[in-house]
Amino acid sequence: MRKIAFVTVAVIVYGATLAAAENEPRDEFGQAHRITIEIAPLPAKGQWVAGVLLENDKELAAITVPLKFGEQVGEFQLDSVLFETRVSYFALKVSNIHDSIHSVLIGLLADLGDNRPPLEAGSGRVARLYFTQMKNIDGLPIPLVIDSTFFPPYNTLELVTASAEAITPIFKTVQVERLTEFTAPEKSKPQPRGGKSGTM
Repeated sequence: MRKIAFVTVAVIVYGATLAAAENEPRDEFGQAHRITIEIAPLPAKGQWVAGVLLENDKELAAITVPLKFGEQVGEFQLDSVLFETRVSYFALKVSNIHDSIHSVLIGLLADLGDNRPPLEAGSGRVARLYFTQMKNIDGLPIPLVIDSTFFPPYNTLELVTASAEAITPIFKTVQVERLTEFTAPEKSKPQPRGGKSGTM
């Protein structure tokens, strides 16, 4: 069910984008749209949290955020993904975890035909990711490293506006002592993890 749902996201998002222009349009300046991953340790030993902070100056209909966590397979386990109330009304919120490629694909789609509005321009966290450290190096903890990635078979870091304009946002990660609170999160529905092939 999860695989079918996310194929639906890809078809809608990329179908709308291709219909809008022959070549995928981009934000020429790239300064007004930004995704920042805030990484912080939790009080419990070996526990980490990463916040996905989105800054956008245009209304957004869809968001795809493919992330790779840890430098090697097995360093960290992604335990859960919580969606913040900024996107709680979205028709589709998916977190597709693939341990075999230590990656996760976060997919958000505002409307699936029931006239839900796009995400307003603004700044705020859209998700939190909770991790458990699974390995040490000589008894010392490993810092959590997160980066954007390509997620098979076709997903890249992308924002899609209500007018089907595709934007590649600036991406960065920052280490912080703790995450500030925006709003109470909405827990994602339990979903099976991806297969060893890393495809959906």
